[in-house]
This record gives sequence, C-alpha cells and structure tokens, in this order.
Amino acid sequence: MPNPCSVSQPPAALCFGASDPTGASGIQADLLTLAACGVHPLSVPTSLAARDTRGLETVWALEIGQIDEQARVLLEDLRISAFKVGHLLTAASVAVLAEIISDYPEVPLVLAPAPGASDDEDLPDALLDLLLPLSSVLCCNEADAALLAEASAPDEGRASSPAACARELLARGAGQVLITGGASASQQLIDTLYGPQGVQSTSVHDRHPETFLGAGSTLSAAITAYLARGFTTVEAVKLAGTFTQTSLAAGFSPGMGGRIPWRGRSS
Repeated sequence: MPNPCSVSQPPAALCFGASDPTGASGIQADLLTLAACGVHPLSVPTSLAARDTRGLETVWALEIGQIDEQARVLLEDLRISAFKVGHLLTAASVAVLAEIISDYPEVPLVLAPAPGASDDEDLPDALLDLLLPLSSVLCCNEADAALLAEASAPDEGRASSPAACARELLARGAGQVLITGGASASQQLIDTLYGPQGVQSTSVHDRHPETFLGAGSTLSAAITAYLARGFTTVEAVKLAGTFTQTSLAAGFSPGMGGRIPWRGRSS
C-alpha cells in the first residue's frame, strides 16, 4: 500500500520571527496555521521569549549569524513557495533577512513586523528601506500602519486615516497593504486590503468579547499559506480571514491569561 503522504507534496513556507512558547503567536502560531492550511511549515526563530498567556517576561534576540545560518541551510536544501516575516526586535535582524530574501525575488513575502512592540528606534526605518520593497503584502493593524507611515514621512505628521497610511506605504514599495481593525475600539472590525489602484477588498466582522492572543499571527500566516498554494493576494486574504474567524470562534483558554485561537485543519 502506498504511503499517503507521498502521493502529493505540499508547498513549503518559511517563517521568520519571535518564538512564543505558549503557541499563541510567533513562529509557533505560524507553524500550526500553515499546517492547517495545507502547507509544510519551516521556521527560523529570530528571538526567544519567556512568557505565558498573561504577558511577556523576557525576550532575547538571536545573533545575526545564528539567524543567517539557520536560513541558508534550509534554503540550500528545500524549495520555498512563500516567506513570512513576523515580529522582529532589531534593525540588524531586518538587514540580514532582507539580504536573504532578496535572493528569491520570485517568492512572495508576507511582512507582519509589529514595529510598535520593539524598543529599537532604527527598526521602522530599516523595515521601510530594506524589507517593505520586497514584500508582496504588508499586514498590520492601524496603530502599526500609522507608526510606519509616520516614519516614512515624518515632516508630514501622522497620517490621518488607514487609507492615507496605505498610500504612503505603497509608495515606499509594498506590493499591497492589509490594514486590520484589530487595534480599534469599535465593536465591528474592518480589514481593508489596499493596492496601487486603491481598495482591493474589505471584510467586516464583529469583535470577539474575549481578549485573544495571536489573532494577527494567525491571519498573516494563513495569507502566507494560501499564497504558497498559488492563490492571488485578494483570494489569499479572503480565505485567510475566514480561517482566522473560524479559529477565533473555536478559541480556548489554556492558562490564566488571554484566549488562543484553535487552528484546526481547514478544508
């Protein structure tokens, strides 16, 4: 009897980002999501954390050489169908990832960096100059989009709307920009995908009453998975949004802090 795993070879996606030992966010969330969406997950941690579901205790950035060697060894052996870059701590880590990813211009990149969670003042500029021009889609909430847009055009002040932020980030080289309503106080969350010609798609969903950890990681990893499978960005964002909402609806509370999405296998 043939091995069922050998009948069809899934595409592989490589994720860079923070390690979250709770499995709620970071590369652990990426791995769970990619597998559930039919993609073989590969990972290179860029930082390690001591945390639980209540919050972060300590985080350690890996050395640049450690990040580079992990990635180069994988890339010499495996064919990658998509990249995802998640939360990064330092501008130096941005530089090394940009050097690696620029060698694969045909491979889509989902950039979900959460710059507001870093103390490195040089991080926003590094993201704008080095990784944003390589990205197929930038995924961020309204606050991080405004932070990046302000860093891009500091003399013009903070952008007045998500659409204005998206225009600035598209002008800096992003392929498309997905701005989520996750940081908003509204009871309805609006996720909008912007492209060079304007709004590409919009989705509206109700805010869950519970506090979730890893919703953004789930969404960006699912987009990565569907891009790896050959879907367009508009299609990938729509499918990923459905997967994320299903995961949140089935979420659970394993500890004393926030809830975690249940990233079960998709159809």
